[in-house]
Amino acid sequence: MKIKFKSKIKKIAYIFQGICICACISQTVCASVDITKLDISKMQEKVEQGELTYEEITKIYLARIDKYNPQYNSVISVNKNAVEEAKKLDEEFKKSGRRSKIHGIPLVINDNIDFVSMPTTAGLSELKDSYPLKNAKVVDKILGAGGIILAKTNISSLALEENNASSSYGDVHNAYNLDYTSYGSSGGSAVAVAASLAAAGIGTDTNVGTRVPASANGIVGLRPTFNLISTSGILHICKEKDTVGILSKSVEDSCILLEILNNKARKYTGKTENVDLQGVRIGIVKEFLGKNIDSDVAALNTMYIEIESLMKESIATLKNLGAKCVYIDGVYTKELDTLVNLSASKLIYTEDFNEYLKGTKGAVRNAKELKKTDMFVEDIKENTEKINENTEKINENTEKNKEKFKKHIEKIMEDNKVDVLVYPTTKNKQLSIEESKKLSVIAPSYCIAPTAGFPSINVPIGLDADGAMYGMEILAKENEENKLYEIASMYEKNTNNYALPEIAPNIEEEEKEETVAAAAKTYTKEQPKKHKMKVYIWLVVCINLLIVTYIIYINRIKFKK
Repeated sequence: MKIKFKSKIKKIAYIFQGICICACISQTVCASVDITKLDISKMQEKVEQGELTYEEITKIYLARIDKYNPQYNSVISVNKNAVEEAKKLDEEFKKSGRRSKIHGIPLVINDNIDFVSMPTTAGLSELKDSYPLKNAKVVDKILGAGGIILAKTNISSLALEENNASSSYGDVHNAYNLDYTSYGSSGGSAVAVAASLAAAGIGTDTNVGTRVPASANGIVGLRPTFNLISTSGILHICKEKDTVGILSKSVEDSCILLEILNNKARKYTGKTENVDLQGVRIGIVKEFLGKNIDSDVAALNTMYIEIESLMKESIATLKNLGAKCVYIDGVYTKELDTLVNLSASKLIYTEDFNEYLKGTKGAVRNAKELKKTDMFVEDIKENTEKINENTEKINENTEKNKEKFKKHIEKIMEDNKVDVLVYPTTKNKQLSIEESKKLSVIAPSYCIAPTAGFPSINVPIGLDADGAMYGMEILAKENEENKLYEIASMYEKNTNNYALPEIAPNIEEEEKEETVAAAAKTYTKEQPKKHKMKVYIWLVVCINLLIVTYIIYINRIKFKK
């Protein structure tokens, strides 16, 4: 018998039942989204399809920071306004759409990059009250594009150490093995990205700062063409080499960020319509593939056999994709190594440190006021006394050395008619944190790109028998980032070497009973209350659903009678 409603109450009951069911289904869908498997474009698709909101994405990352940062020590401080900012970006998206591809996407930045809402410590606890008077240009670009600064990450003290990311806030642990170093200086950002504590990260690169940490943590690390991205509002250590670096889980994410951050309004793509690398000529730097035991240059006399094996496999992949690989001698020699070492001066970074402090408010106003006992800090304090009229001459000499080196690399590439140079990002076995305090990472990354000012990108190439990650660096000529991206993207597509660390699994997989609402805990006192309230609301909805269903059932029976 067809049921006919005799009262508005019954209609309302059915409507309410439908709403509750839809709400519960919606909640279940959101809870099932594994954010660790999504790149930036896929996150945006989920938002468009109604499966996620920017608020939920932000809360999931905050939950991962809360759960996994204690083991990594990669994050120094969290933006307490991040969730509220995400809510506003959700509303904006509903009304007028996205501002850009990173609209609502949470990012981390090195703690030597200025963001007025948070102190810039540069890894020194003495600077914990040092607030910038204005944002770094790169931060303004992120915020203007609708991105969210989720947190600031741990770096080596003043970004002056590549062997580890050790600071006043402790050591950063490798994303895959907590005994290993993350390398530096941008170790905190690299680990945060690898462990999916954020969608991507913004680091800094003087000599190896983004690419070597990217290599050790199995992600993509870009050092762009010198001066392609503004370094205004960043604590410099060497203006002749410093650049912003991009850390991401995919080549495409790197492209998305570079397109927003670059000063030239250039377009970049991490996808290529080509199915192979036919017509591409790749120069393999022979000196960096093997070892010359007679050389006293570390980058030339060292070679870990498992990196050599991984590189051979990677070169074979490039060949299989159609690239012509040319082995080149004479790219790097002892004489050139000397030239590289003469291309910067710590007297200059001492001056830059003091100049930087003028744009901040805080207790420390000069390098001489630093009290921390650290060899790099001691260097800065000592060199404060030496800054004099020779600074201009030092700048002039370093520029001459850089130009000479740049011409050498250009000639090598032109003579051999190659589009890019390829070499291992590092050459020795990955160091433990304990070893990193005594030994040095041997990194060809240091040798070419920073002095020539050319762009280079690290892509992961796999692990050794102990599970340590390694990378391959691809270097192109000035402003040829799209050439890098084309090759890196094709290589990535055919190898897919990124994997979420087993020690930082998706929270939903590890704790099935948790919902997206339960993952909303943050470092602010207010958020846990909001999280509990949301759970209570759903509990009330479910109870009411049962009551309404029961009422309807009773009314049906009565009606049939």
